[in-house]
Amino acid sequence: MKKEIALLVAAGCIGAGAATVNYDLLGRKGSKMNSPMVYRNIDYSKMKKQEQQNIGSSLDANVLAKKASGLVNGAYSAEGRFFNRGWTGANDCYTNYSNTNYRCFYNFTAHSYSYPTLSSDRGSLFYAYGPYGDIGYIERSNEYFKYIPVPDDYINPNFYTENSFSRANNQGYSFSYNNSFNFNNPVQTSPYGDGSQIQYKNFKDVRDGSSYSDRQYISVWYGAQNSANYGNAAYTSQPYTWAVEWKNDWTNVGIYVPLNAMPVKMAQNDQIKYVVVSPASYWQVPSNEIDASKTFKILKNSSKKSDIYVGSAEYPSYPSNIQKDNIYMGLRVRKPMAGGFMPSGLYYSDEARTLDNYIYTNRTVEIVAAGEGSGSNRNFANIAHAVNAITVGAVDPTSGNATAYTPNVRPRYCTSGIGNCNSSSSYNIGTTKPEISNYTHFYFNEGGYNSDKGRKYTASWGTVSTYDPYYDGTSISAAYTAGMVSDLLATNAFYRRHPEVVKATLLTSASVTGVPTYATLLPPRSYTDVNHAYPYKHESRFWVGDINKVKTHEDSYGRKEIRFKVKTSDFESNNFVAAISWLSSGDDIANLAKIPQDFDLRAYANNSGNLNDLETFLDSSLSSFDAFEKVSFSTSANYIVFVITLYSDDVNSENRGQVVLGFDMMSR
Repeated sequence: MKKEIALLVAAGCIGAGAATVNYDLLGRKGSKMNSPMVYRNIDYSKMKKQEQQNIGSSLDANVLAKKASGLVNGAYSAEGRFFNRGWTGANDCYTNYSNTNYRCFYNFTAHSYSYPTLSSDRGSLFYAYGPYGDIGYIERSNEYFKYIPVPDDYINPNFYTENSFSRANNQGYSFSYNNSFNFNNPVQTSPYGDGSQIQYKNFKDVRDGSSYSDRQYISVWYGAQNSANYGNAAYTSQPYTWAVEWKNDWTNVGIYVPLNAMPVKMAQNDQIKYVVVSPASYWQVPSNEIDASKTFKILKNSSKKSDIYVGSAEYPSYPSNIQKDNIYMGLRVRKPMAGGFMPSGLYYSDEARTLDNYIYTNRTVEIVAAGEGSGSNRNFANIAHAVNAITVGAVDPTSGNATAYTPNVRPRYCTSGIGNCNSSSSYNIGTTKPEISNYTHFYFNEGGYNSDKGRKYTASWGTVSTYDPYYDGTSISAAYTAGMVSDLLATNAFYRRHPEVVKATLLTSASVTGVPTYATLLPPRSYTDVNHAYPYKHESRFWVGDINKVKTHEDSYGRKEIRFKVKTSDFESNNFVAAISWLSSGDDIANLAKIPQDFDLRAYANNSGNLNDLETFLDSSLSSFDAFEKVSFSTSANYIVFVITLYSDDVNSENRGQVVLGFDMMSR
């Protein structure tokens, strides 16, 4: 059924009273998700003209000045793709004539108005005629994106080593171990007021176990990592890449974490090293100290190649304080200075707007804790409303379900402006949060000096506070996710400076068990093991800049489309999941009270690879409100053809006509 006919049928069924409310044909209010036939209160006879007006000419002087692209050296758009196991026999790979089984991992292309193609360099496994592999990709990416300084240009960062169990003595507290504590019965009443009983698990069992995060899948790279040597364990090989194409100086990923206190030891053998970034003004009271130390320990125990930068300011001063790593990531789990629950609200806030603008401008991957709800207040933390951030909820590893305290009230965008709405005000529905959930409810019991201890603080005025070493809340699940993502960036340079692709990749990686795992997010990549049957393979892409440069087609209403094909024989399975995600400026979201762009994702199958052959429909995701779309399907056809449609682009957006769009597909 054509869309125009479907609209007439829907209008007749819904009746005159529905003129101001949008429904799809399944009766879902305000949604176009997962149905190719959609009702919208739109005059389609005017769509082509309206869309042309909204998107506008990319040659318009105002558009050329927009900040969306983040491109330099005359580039007005760029696109790239990456396959973590390498395409076989692809026409766009460099050829090594001594070995016919070559693999190509990268493709990067930049465009200008004067020259259709500024650069079209590929990164293959073998060196032939130009830049190759990760080094080639990084160098080409640096040439056209905002320059990322080569780490060799910096001196080694000045790491601070913390040897104490507490610094709270500066605030009038004395510290001692609570020797009566033990892990014999790790069941506690939830500290978040939801009345549930929490069964805590040893972190290493969840991190490494095949029933949970499955890091044993790639354990050779991590080595025998525990709390005494996290981030420093020896390893025998680099399973992600062939040695000749990788430069070790680029492996560590800097993560900036704003905290209210400096991290200290939780166990006697903990190795605490981080870079202190100015300004560094902390309130080292017990609750802040424990929150900071738990965040640090989870982050380092879940990653290998991350360097942590700690500061009291919400955002780092870039790049003056960055001496070796680039700050590719941020982790935002900070609670109010007085401790307690994170502030939360119904509506998009100034905190979210600032973070969205920061991501949009700097292209860092920002992981944000969803916050902890209590009682009837199940709203998200203010900063967790940020559309461009990856907001993380909490999953209990015992039940496999979302925790009772994970927020579940859908965010809203106030039509009267930030700060001008209450619970009864007019609003637009916001994007779905959290996009990702991960495990929490941990403890560290690795024997002797490697195990955490109970903690006791005695205030100078006589108050005694005890803390059991249990790790819970969305701050822990967010730190856990950030550790995983830092290793994704460390081992696959393609994802750096592309938070839109990272979010899409997390969405697909979480589709198997409901949470991202090491096995689904970080499958090995190496030439010597290219024929090994790893079930989880990813093909990722991005498009940045002028939509008229990156679009390949237009539909019958004049909407811009990006069509491309994926060869299924490069994957191990006929079962697939794919996702797109895109960035928006915080100013646009705040001023328009909505996400300014709406993309749709459709998947088709054929055996020819013809981008115009859309006869076999597989799946679609057509949400009206989300900043991402996800589809899943099975096919035995030779090719999958994806169609990404820019359904709408608000005429009042300061970045109309510009896109920052990411894609990932995973076999499962």
